[in-house]
Amino acid sequence: ADAGLARVRPNQETHVSCTHVAGTWGFADPWHLRTGRFDTACDAFAMGVTFLMVLFGKEAQDPLIQELCEDQSTIPPLESIVDPQAGWPPAVASQFLEISLGLVKLQRRDRLSVDSALEKLQACLRSAEAPQAPPPQVRECILCLCARRTTRLPCGHSAFCRSCLHVILQRARPECPFCREPIRNPDAVQAADSIALQNTFVLPVQGAAP
Repeated sequence: ADAGLARVRPNQETHVSCTHVAGTWGFADPWHLRTGRFDTACDAFAMGVTFLMVLFGKEAQDPLIQELCEDQSTIPPLESIVDPQAGWPPAVASQFLEISLGLVKLQRRDRLSVDSALEKLQACLRSAEAPQAPPPQVRECILCLCARRTTRLPCGHSAFCRSCLHVILQRARPECPFCREPIRNPDAVQAADSIALQNTFVLPVQGAAP
């Protein structure tokens, strides 16, 4: 990408002018192409185009990238434009797109600076590397092995889904498969979807019906 042109400017100068326009089409800031002048905002534009290429998996001259460099009033849904083979986490892709679009804003006064983009990228990286809490373990019914455990027996163990518990209660001597305690009072069985996310054993509340 045509990043780094502004490094050749003399000290204390805010921009540099050249007698001919230079740069690779697709990366060059439209302001530079129009005026022949370049500065750090031109670097930001080239960097933003490069980021969009990485995010979309497309060439700089791709119509989608060129359209976003000219007009950001309508942005397609992220899942429809991100490179599907890159495996971008949605949250990271969303932040990366925001940074990229900020670097290629047509209005230079609204354009994200290179320094600001670097800070945002570092923050994005930190959030992506932050340890994520593991998803809660969903416990399955030990009888059918497909439905969730949504019942808890009076002894405190959860083992069955509602359908399989009904089958167990039809037996001559229904009992807990873990501790073998008889299920004497079916009305004392708890039923709730949240039980599937709880521990297999929960100490029964004192005074509860056995």
